[in-house]
Amino acid sequence: MIRRRLLSFLVAAFSATCGACGAVPHADRPARVEAMATEYESEWPGVPQISAATFIATPDNQRPLLVDCRAPAERAVSMLPKAITPDQIEANPDAFQETPLIVYCTIGYRSTKLASQLRKRGFNASNLHAGVLGWAHAQQAFVTPDGHTTTHVHVYGATWDLLPQGYESEY
Repeated sequence: MIRRRLLSFLVAAFSATCGACGAVPHADRPARVEAMATEYESEWPGVPQISAATFIATPDNQRPLLVDCRAPAERAVSMLPKAITPDQIEANPDAFQETPLIVYCTIGYRSTKLASQLRKRGFNASNLHAGVLGWAHAQQAFVTPDGHTTTHVHVYGATWDLLPQGYESEY
């Protein structure tokens, strides 16, 4: 509880002192992403977290299936390669019941919540720690809906405009 309050205080204090997130120096962004993600994900303590680095280190044939739970307008900008949407799971839940799933959003709030809901329904769901921001800070590729590599990433809003250099944010 004390850790959660401290993280909340630090995130709030950092937000108050730096104004718009676009003003956060690039060198400070990884720590900011980590603090925010940890705070959001703490709302659902029973949901396993997997980092982008761990996912990337997993052999292709053993990787869980990525699930992008962001809004359609966000997914229209870019997604993680080979990701599916929650609609695809809902259309045929039996097809995914035994499949390990890693749900992601911008930073982990929506995805940890969805992973928790999926786990309650018997799915093997985890959360991608720090979401697309963590993925970008791991210097990984994004793809457009038609499969082309892109550096454009929808970050939900100004508060989450914490991409590293080399990526372009939209919201």
